[in-house]
Amino acid sequence: MMEIRVLLAGHGEISKTYLNTIKRIENMSIVGVVGRNKDRAKNFAKEYSIPFYGTNIKSLAHKSNANMIIICTPNEHHYQGVLDAADCGLHILCEKPMHFSPDRQNKMIEVCKKSGIKLGVCYRREFMKTYSITKEYIDSGKLGKILFIDTFMKFWRNPEYFTESSWHGKPELEGGGAFMQQGTHYVDISVWLGSGFKKVIKSHLFNLHQPISMEDHGYAIVEYMNGAVGVIEVSSVSKNNPYVSKLEITGTNGSIVIINDKVTYWNVEGYDMPDFTDDMDAFEKQLRDFKEAIEYNREPLVNGDNGKIAVELVNEIYLQQSYFYNILGG
Repeated sequence: MMEIRVLLAGHGEISKTYLNTIKRIENMSIVGVVGRNKDRAKNFAKEYSIPFYGTNIKSLAHKSNANMIIICTPNEHHYQGVLDAADCGLHILCEKPMHFSPDRQNKMIEVCKKSGIKLGVCYRREFMKTYSITKEYIDSGKLGKILFIDTFMKFWRNPEYFTESSWHGKPELEGGGAFMQQGTHYVDISVWLGSGFKKVIKSHLFNLHQPISMEDHGYAIVEYMNGAVGVIEVSSVSKNNPYVSKLEITGTNGSIVIINDKVTYWNVEGYDMPDFTDDMDAFEKQLRDFKEAIEYNREPLVNGDNGKIAVELVNEIYLQQSYFYNILGG
């Protein structure tokens, strides 16, 4: 079995989650960490017994003999990270969003295809049975004609999340507000369940409270490729809300309601509620899928072509109101 030797680009909280998850996967190990600050990368490597550290992907890839990288840097830095990693022949698993620019996303995909390497995007909820079984009922017609997919995201971020961060809330690094950063996982799920999107019918974006120049609250009405319409609401100012995420999917044969990634209501004519119990968490499922994609030379479930669609939808939402572009002077 192939040994997967992984570089981590970035050493924040999400990198720690990958470290702990990879410990459970056979023939997969972290061999190096790359960071913009050499001392921080060194301290991170020492704390977690990682053999190599540095500030340059290409140099560290050579030293560590890595064959894969997980990119966990700020959104803007994903682009150069992917280009550098592809130049080294590393297979790339990139945190969401792949990039906030559709043009740059397409360039990243093109470079990886030309280099013959795998590119995956970390929209890991697609690996959860809650959503994969729901999608099977949608795609197979068991739910009937899909009428609407409504998605609500009620996050809360303390103002310090933005003011004390080197990149959160910075348009040039995040590329957008609540839709692009906090909401992108569920935007991805919505567009995945809808088999893609046709158009954004309407959007309204607001800055209600957070100390940022981008949206902290907003709504969009979307038409999906499978014929459904839906509202997407996302907020980073929903303090003490009873749920973080809620999806309501209704077809001519019934309805499914998902709250905080759990199916809380199931009424589909002719079908009992399936078992949605997962045997492992979504991080591990995606890492195992990506590892197998490398070993068996197949595409990962969430590859670049699939992973770019959520950002394309968010950009269309921004374009509908031209709010985001006005902020950046575009």
